[in-house]
Amino acid sequence: DYTNDECMNMFTYGQAKKMRALFSLNGSKNSFLYSGKSDSTSVSGSALPNTSENNINNNKPLPNISIYPNPVGQFLNLMPTDGFVLNGKSATILNASGIALIQKKLTSNNEKLDLSGLSKGIYFLHIADGKEKTVLKLIKM
Repeated sequence: DYTNDECMNMFTYGQAKKMRALFSLNGSKNSFLYSGKSDSTSVSGSALPNTSENNINNNKPLPNISIYPNPVGQFLNLMPTDGFVLNGKSATILNASGIALIQKKLTSNNEKLDLSGLSKGIYFLHIADGKEKTVLKLIKM
């Protein structure tokens, strides 16, 4: 849906770029921007907002965290890059329904999460400190 909520930041840069390409000039869905067919009001088309890789998600920078291996077997390693600090943040593993399965307070800048209790599937890693949140997708094998 198009609701302004927590799910709005779950598209990768590549996914956002691909969707935006459909509506860009000469894109296969560009005519939708100028169409009044979707409802009874008269709409006027406009250009898409100018974006770059660094401001797709509400002008937040891309995550400065490397996770490996991904797909993961038993242990997932978290390593900050570009001066990002993990110490003091919390890590939460959520399933595709948004249910928190594992939570851990991070106490160093190189962390290892034990995911051996999880079933195979797709999960989301939230790293937060109360002000900012980084979301990364991971696959459990």
